[in-house]
Parts: sequence; C-alpha cells; structure tokens
Amino acid sequence: MALYAKEPPKEDWWRNPNAFIDLPGRNLNTQSVHWYFYNSHFFDHAANNSVVVQEAKTIPSRQHLLWDRKAFEQAVQTLPSGGLQFITVGEPQTDDAPWIMQKQQRTVQRGSQDSIEVLETYWIWRDLVMKAPNLADILNSRFLSISTSLTNFFGMASGLAIYTPATGHTYLPPSYKSSKPGRQGSVSRAGSLAPEGSDRAGSVAPESQPGLTSISDPTDSVFPDRFFMDTLGLMDKFGNQYMDENPLRGEPGSFVFSSTSERVAARNAAQAAAQQKVVDSTTVTGVPVSQVKPTDSAINSAAPTPKPPADGVGSGAKKSKTKDGRRKSKPALSPTTPAG
Repeated sequence: MALYAKEPPKEDWWRNPNAFIDLPGRNLNTQSVHWYFYNSHFFDHAANNSVVVQEAKTIPSRQHLLWDRKAFEQAVQTLPSGGLQFITVGEPQTDDAPWIMQKQQRTVQRGSQDSIEVLETYWIWRDLVMKAPNLADILNSRFLSISTSLTNFFGMASGLAIYTPATGHTYLPPSYKSSKPGRQGSVSRAGSLAPEGSDRAGSVAPESQPGLTSISDPTDSVFPDRFFMDTLGLMDKFGNQYMDENPLRGEPGSFVFSSTSERVAARNAAQAAAQQKVVDSTTVTGVPVSQVKPTDSAINSAAPTPKPPADGVGSGAKKSKTKDGRRKSKPALSPTTPAG
C-alpha cells in the first residue's frame, strides 16, 4: 500500500534497504525501528537518544536498552536534563500499516509535569522513511487549490455569458431549447422583443413592430448592425414622445420632471374645462356630441347668434304648430354666445 499517490520531494523521504543487513531480524520490527531511523538524514545525533546509546555501550548494566525499544524510550524520556528526543508514538496494527515517530522537544519544569512540543512527525513503512506534512502546509495547499479552481471557474463563466436583444443576459446558447414549456433563455421584461415562437408573457415578436427589420437568424448571438441602426432611427424619430403626462428631461443620472405637480394639475383642469365648454355649446346648438371633434376649440364650436323672430315679438317665446293645431312654446335663445 502506497502512502502517497505522487512521490514527495527528495528531502522529505529516505530509504536504504541495505541497512537492514546489520539489524536484528533484517527487517523493520520493534527492535530495529530506531536503529534504521538513525541511519536517515532526519535523525539529529545531538538528541538524547544518542546519549542513552553511549551509556548502554559503556555501562554493562544498561546494555539491555539496545534491544528493548520500550525500555530504551523510557530511559530517553527520564533524562533529568530534558531536550531533543525521538519517540515512537504509533505501532502498526497490520502488515501494511506504518510506524509513527515524532521529533519532540521536552522541557523539564520543577514541581510540575514536563512540557513536550512536537516538532516533526515521520512515517516508517517497510524501508521508506517519510516526513509527514504539517497542518499549515496541508491547509495552504488546499486553499491554493480552491483559489485556483475558483479563478478558472470565473474565467470560464465570463466567456459563457451571452447577451442579445431578444433573450437578454443568459448563460445558455440561443439555440438551446429548454425541456420545460414556457421557459426559453432568460425571463425578459414586458414589451421586450422575444425570439420567434417564444410564448413568454408580455413579449412581442419582432415582426409585429412596424418599422423594425426582422433578424434573419434569430439564433445568432452577434448583435446585428442593421437592427442596431434601425433602433437608432426609431429613437431619433419618436424619442420625444412620452406616455407620461409629466415627461422627464435631462440626461441619465440627472433626470428631472418637465413641470411641477401644480402646473400639471392646472393644465389638466384647463383641458377639462375646455372639453366641458364644448359639451355645453353643442347642447345649445343641438349638434350631437358625437359629431364634435375633440380638437375643436370652444370658440369655434359655439352656436351662432340667432336671428330675431319675424313676428316682432322680440326675445319672447317663438310659437310652433303641433299636429293638433296648437302652438308649442320653445325656450328663448340668448342673443350672446353662452359662456359655458
């Protein structure tokens, strides 16, 4: 079982199968794990392990420490001076599991328990000694990978954005057809142009607009020059026509109303009075209201001054004969134009 999918840098691993020839069992086991690690470039000969080895070689009563790993580590951890030490903290539970050894800095504190700082961790698997990465290196590598992936994603997404007058902003190509009915591309506003065959609410087909040149290829994502020039022509021709009774003036970012609310209310009242004056005038003259044009002024639509009656009655009532011979009186007409 390999510990890494890729081979780490040379300075982070070491191996020498020939070193097992002079070790007990000629393989990696509980008696040879320290001695095999001492041959690597990771071992510091100034550590307390070297002090215990020299004592075991010179003092006969301590020679058993050379072949008893647990007793050897106990002697290293109980040195009164403290300092740098190499201790195994993990034993393999299966044949493919590695040994775990730590490089520790032990500080002796009188009256309290010694403090231990872990400097490095090593894996020993078969004939391979490997330096384990620390947490900061792992997080740095993961964050760098995430940042690189996000950068690549945003770069790819910016190239997929498409804008056309018919579909607006979308990340789908214009030729894409959704499986859901009534959803094609992005949702457009009411009254905007839509591709031919689109069933979106409020959309208007290009051919239904007078004066617009239809796009020959609706799936083309390039903005057509001819359609753009026609749009500019319509804006130049009808750009001063507004549906709002108080249109805006100015430039984008500094729009203002052309009139105040009082002036708009006064103009609406004057128009209503003029229309009422036209209605009153048509009532006097007997002309039906439906035959009066809305654009006629009140002066032109007023009834002419009536002629005086022939019987010299003056402004009295004029008599007219009915079917049974009796006369029916009519209201007197004013000789002046009614004021409405």
